[in-house]
Amino acid sequence: MKSNTFSLTQLALLLVLCCFLTGCLPDIYDQVSSDVEITYKEETFSPLMWRVPGGETITLHVDNQSNQEWYWILMARPVTLPFDEDDRQNTLAEFTIPAHTQQVLEFSAPQAAGEYDIVCNLDLTEENPGPVGTLVVYRIRELTTTPY
Repeated sequence: MKSNTFSLTQLALLLVLCCFLTGCLPDIYDQVSSDVEITYKEETFSPLMWRVPGGETITLHVDNQSNQEWYWILMARPVTLPFDEDDRQNTLAEFTIPAHTQQVLEFSAPQAAGEYDIVCNLDLTEENPGPVGTLVVYRIRELTTTPY
């Protein structure tokens, strides 16, 4: 009988510990925002993943610290390399960010939850894929990235 009591005590402690740790885990939805701060440096931009709510106006606070002008495109479908006119038909938004400038830009996030490519510069090839980021769109009401 003593071993059953010990097992029940261990189980109760384990349940309490699990409940406590669940409350300590970071909430991915705390990282979802309609305001995104982006920094461009010589070879890339950061963050490479932007988490945004679907269907909302997204404000980008862009700081281009590099010596080059950056051109980025938000794609409705995955980009194929090299970037061509077929890809251009799948563009959701595009911006040019001059060297050594700070800008505030806006675009409308897609309604459909999921992942979308963010392409920087158009001279993409399989040998030189360039920096490609990901826009992750969440349906906040239902807390999921499952497509509609």
